[in-house]
Amino acid sequence: MRLKHFASRDGMDIETFSEKTADLFYDELNVRDPADLYHLAPENLVSLKGFGDKKVRNLFEALEKSKHCPLDRFLLAIGIPNVGKRTARDLAIRFGTLEGLKAADAGTLAQVDDIGDIIAESIIAFFGYPENQEMTAPACGSDGSGTDPGTSFPRKSHRCCTAASPRKWRGGSPLPALRR
Repeated sequence: MRLKHFASRDGMDIETFSEKTADLFYDELNVRDPADLYHLAPENLVSLKGFGDKKVRNLFEALEKSKHCPLDRFLLAIGIPNVGKRTARDLAIRFGTLEGLKAADAGTLAQVDDIGDIIAESIIAFFGYPENQEMTAPACGSDGSGTDPGTSFPRKSHRCCTAASPRKWRGGSPLPALRR
C-alpha cells in the first residue's frame, strides 16, 4: 500500500503509522494519497477506533517531524519504481531539489552513477503521470516556486526538498501548523 510505504521508516519515518492505521485511514477517512495525511484534522481522528487524545497527538507530532526529512527519503517515500535508497541519495545529491529532478531529461538522469535507461525512464514516467504530479506538486508549491504559503506538505523552500546534501539541511522555513 502506497500510504504504508510513504510512512515507513525508510520513507518519511512517521512513527505510530502502521499498516493497520493506513487501512483505517483508507476505509474511514478516504485517505488515498500521501499528501492527504498532511490535511487531516485532529477532530477527524478522535472518533476512530483506537485513537485517543494521546495517539492523535503522537501522530500529529510524527507528521510534523516528517516534514523535515531529507530529499532522498522523500524520493524513496513517494515510490518511484526502480529507485531505492542509494539511487534516491544519488538523485538528491545531483539535483538538490524536487523540481530539479522533475525537470531532468533521460540524458541528464543517465549521467548520475548507476542510473541507466530503465531507471531514467522510470523516473520520467513516474513524474509524467498526472496523479504523481498532483501528489508531489505541494512539495514544490502550487506555482512551482516552492513558496505557496497554504501548502501543508513538504515543499521546495522546506528542508525536505532543498539540499546541498541529502543528510544535512541548511535553512528552510517552517510549514504552517497541521492543527486547524
